[in-house]
Amino acid sequence: MVSQFSKGRLRSVVIFLIVIVSVIILRIVKIQIIHHEEYKKLAEQQWHNKRRIAAKRGKILDRGGNPLAVTYSTYTLGVTPRDLPEKNEIVNCIAEVAESTPLQIRKLIAEDKEYVLIKKGVRLNAHQLAKLLLAPGVRLDPVHKRLLPLQAIDKQFIGIVNHKQEPIGGVEDAFNDILKGEDGWVVVSRDARNGSFMPLGAPHMEARNGKDLFLTIDSNIQTLVDFELKKAVRKYGAEGGVIIVADPSNGDILALSEYFQGNDKQLLYSSSCYYEPGSTFKLVTDAYLLNADMVDPYDVFYGEEGKAKFEFGVFRDDHPYGWLTFRESFVYSSNICTIKAMAHSDPAEFYRYILKMGFGGKTGVDFPVESEGFLREPDSWSKRSLPSIAIGQEIGVTTLQMISAYSALANGGELYVPRIALSVREENGKVNEFSQVRKRRVFSREVSNTLKGFCRDVVLDGTGGNAATEMTTVGGKTGTAQKAGKKGYLRGKYMASFIGFAPVENPQITCLVLLDEPDYPYIYGGLSAAPVFSNVIEGICLTTHYISQGSERMLSFAKGEDQRIKAPCFYRLTSSEAYRVASSSGVGIRCSDDKGKVYSQVPSPGTLVETGAEITLLFRENDLNEEKSRIPDLRGLTIRKARRILIECGFRSTISGSGVVEKQHPKPGNLLKKGSKVKLYCETGFKLSESFINRLPKGRN
Repeated sequence: MVSQFSKGRLRSVVIFLIVIVSVIILRIVKIQIIHHEEYKKLAEQQWHNKRRIAAKRGKILDRGGNPLAVTYSTYTLGVTPRDLPEKNEIVNCIAEVAESTPLQIRKLIAEDKEYVLIKKGVRLNAHQLAKLLLAPGVRLDPVHKRLLPLQAIDKQFIGIVNHKQEPIGGVEDAFNDILKGEDGWVVVSRDARNGSFMPLGAPHMEARNGKDLFLTIDSNIQTLVDFELKKAVRKYGAEGGVIIVADPSNGDILALSEYFQGNDKQLLYSSSCYYEPGSTFKLVTDAYLLNADMVDPYDVFYGEEGKAKFEFGVFRDDHPYGWLTFRESFVYSSNICTIKAMAHSDPAEFYRYILKMGFGGKTGVDFPVESEGFLREPDSWSKRSLPSIAIGQEIGVTTLQMISAYSALANGGELYVPRIALSVREENGKVNEFSQVRKRRVFSREVSNTLKGFCRDVVLDGTGGNAATEMTTVGGKTGTAQKAGKKGYLRGKYMASFIGFAPVENPQITCLVLLDEPDYPYIYGGLSAAPVFSNVIEGICLTTHYISQGSERMLSFAKGEDQRIKAPCFYRLTSSEAYRVASSSGVGIRCSDDKGKVYSQVPSPGTLVETGAEITLLFRENDLNEEKSRIPDLRGLTIRKARRILIECGFRSTISGSGVVEKQHPKPGNLLKKGSKVKLYCETGFKLSESFINRLPKGRN
């Protein structure tokens, strides 16, 4: 008979077994059914491992295929000894790539460490990489270094890549989607002996390397301008500077060099910073006046001997000038004459033209950061703003905006977006080119040719003589601008610049030179920036194919079959001097009075006339410093011409009607206080030849 105690113990054992079985069943249900996917994933992670295959960043090349930035790829090789299989082939492979012996590798592995570093900077071929990637216990950490082989490209321009392969600034950042590529991966499985293998049909994705990017940069020109810029900064004691060389026909940037002493900035000055351009901005002002037909190249203005007091303030020139034509005011860089030429201009129209020229907005260049410059709307302008902006003050521009404007002049009037990326090369070798972006026409052909003539004269006879070179013809404009601070202009601190093109007849190169805070007397663009421009152009002529020689000169005058000639310039000549010029030029002259000096002529200088044609001259003898001036005879002149003459005489004008002047009040010859108004009565169709020339008495031929 079984005792009561034995029955109880048996019952306990049964219950215990039931509980154990129930727990096991519940655990199986939980693992196999409820959390099946979770545990399946954990199992796969133990037996299957996804390993990354790093993509290689694309190269950055110049337009000729020379490397500007390339990736140097290496690996850091290490092992986890407990996972490393005891296979001679793996140890031998590690020894081979580490440039060591199998014995030395085994000694390292024998150390009781969780991780053992074998070697840094290991270079692997495709076979070695594939073998070590599959080996358990082997750890390969890719290390990519970005190298700049030429060392001429500024890091602010080309950009940098950090240790995480993240771009910072410049081209690297702007075109990162093209350059970075895409990492690949491979699934590696373990067998029962802890060996690695790639199962047949296992998931994988090959690494897609970055594409190669070709820039518009020419390495030869880049090296040249980099050398010339650093030499200029040292020679002229400047804080730094910028040189940009562009192809005016399409906006391509052929070279861009920046050098600032002690500079640690990440941003590119040319696109992110602005400055007051000074007299180089007179290109925009003069283009506005010529496009609007508000002046003629041979309209005359009085330079007030270098200092003029206007109702909006006092303005000065670096040199004292008397009478200057509009062309000469550009050539000799007269602020006073430029301001006078802008009299009666509409601020809103001038503002719109500045915007049209690309200022006050981004150029569209492919850089991560670009400044719009500084340009206030006319509503916030003071009385001094219009004349100040006309001579390059109270406005901030970028060097890219300025070289774009001068490139538009050089190519005949078309404004392009500056282009720094030329093309992209796919892994299969296919090349896709970036398009050239034309924005709009900003000069007419006629105005463009006129202003190119102005720029040519700046070098031949004006402030830019040091920009000349015997290799080719050049034209351009000098600039000297006092630097502005938070509380006004900074004493003794200037920006000196020269912007020009070559050859004048058919411009193929545009170049900007900007020097920041050069020592005195090199604060003047003609003394510092212009010689650097000359050196750059001469170097381009000697070492590249960009400037071809022997092209026909567009601005030279050639006689036609009808033997027409250009009317000579008689401005500021006495009567005896005028007769001598007329006699030697093959023209006659008419004049109502021959006392004083010529202040106007019809037709204007440079106009094509028949040999023997008569030029009508107007003389004035009164002193411009007197309170009163004699009223000139304006009958038969166009409104624009009449108004210009009145401005130079110190008078204001009111207009009645349109066309040409038929009569005026007060009458010609009367003395009138300066600042007084002369009313002009005009009629359409009033003929200059019948009313003006015929009523003047005959002069000597």
